[in-house]
Amino acid sequence: MQATKARGKLTRREIKQDKLLIWFSRVSMVVQDNMWYIAGVILGVVLLGTGYYIYRSWDARQTERGMAQVSGLEMLVRQEQYDRAITQADQIIGSFVGLPDRMARLYKADALRGKGDYAGARAIYEKSKWDDEITSFHATKGLADCLGAEKQYERAGKLLIEWVDDNKGSGFAPMALLEASTNLELALKYSEAQAALQRILDDYNESQLVGRARQRIRMLEGAVQVTGS
Repeated sequence: MQATKARGKLTRREIKQDKLLIWFSRVSMVVQDNMWYIAGVILGVVLLGTGYYIYRSWDARQTERGMAQVSGLEMLVRQEQYDRAITQADQIIGSFVGLPDRMARLYKADALRGKGDYAGARAIYEKSKWDDEITSFHATKGLADCLGAEKQYERAGKLLIEWVDDNKGSGFAPMALLEASTNLELALKYSEAQAALQRILDDYNESQLVGRARQRIRMLEGAVQVTGS
């Protein structure tokens, strides 16, 4: 009778396989014991993702609807139908969130400014401290226009230059500098007006306003020489 060969020590590979089997067994037991909890978590993630997608789609449609109304509001301001513009702006404000609401507030301020209500317009512009450059430039330019209408030209010019300093990479920067130079010129600050125009040539040499800036610099040279200011 052949004796059964005694089993020797387990190899490292066998030990590793045994540990792996034990780990899978424990994981399987945990999964089985918490099946409903795990299923609930998965369902929650799916519902959350679906809800977010639905919200984003709804938000996009709302923004599109709001901006369509803002476009009509802008036209009313351009046509100087200020009372109608204010009425329509009030209907948009609070009915939408984000950009449509912001733009409606700014166009209401534009309409008030058009009617000569600079205090009312300034109150809106000064509260418009949003981060995006479109609305922040609109508010800053509107506030500068109010200051200019009140003959506070130097303040208006410096306000616009401050905006450029804070938004150097903005596509609106050359326009802000051009507007600043106009106000500084009206304040008889010819050198400062020239410096604002020079910044367009130096920092925004691909802007379409380069030609106008260069022409106005030449026009200001005589005033600078005569007044020294």
